[in-house]
Amino acid sequence: VADGIVYVIAGNAVAWAVDAKNGRVKWTQSGLPSGSDVVGGAAPVVAGDLAVFAFSNGDVRATFKRGGIRRWDTSLSGERKGRSYATVKDVTSDPVVSEGRIYLATQSGRMAALDAQNGERLWTATEGALSPVWPAGDSIFFVSDQAELLRVDAKTGERFGVWICHISKKSVTAAKRLCFRITALLLPVVA
Repeated sequence: VADGIVYVIAGNAVAWAVDAKNGRVKWTQSGLPSGSDVVGGAAPVVAGDLAVFAFSNGDVRATFKRGGIRRWDTSLSGERKGRSYATVKDVTSDPVVSEGRIYLATQSGRMAALDAQNGERLWTATEGALSPVWPAGDSIFFVSDQAELLRVDAKTGERFGVWICHISKKSVTAAKRLCFRITALLLPVVA
């Protein structure tokens, strides 16, 4: 919700802007439907005067918030080789805006940083995420599509190997301790 408008995207690849006061549709944008919309859709994000929508087929579109006029389009494609789940192209990481960049990822093994104003691809990483990423300082933290806690450079997308931790059901207690330690380390970075 931004400036009294609710932005949503439906499973049928239609983006909506709805007046929060009266429920009237202000505008819609249609994407290409995808049979791979099985994981669920990413929530839209507002970046300045734009609303950004990530469709289930991997397409990303920015529209002007008020009139719904398309500003830019791009696509997040690619897959992690050797993984059957990688054929599902859903954008599963809600787009996150930080310092004029939009970060988003698919569950099939791709992450990207886009310039919020023009959609220019700043970098692409061969890591996926099942949930939103967390920008902190010059880093992006996330749980990957392979259940690893990862840290990548916010400017280049390069992975910092020291932050890799595989999280499995067997190591939940250890993962909780690790996450507590990482959170304690990050507090000065975030603050």
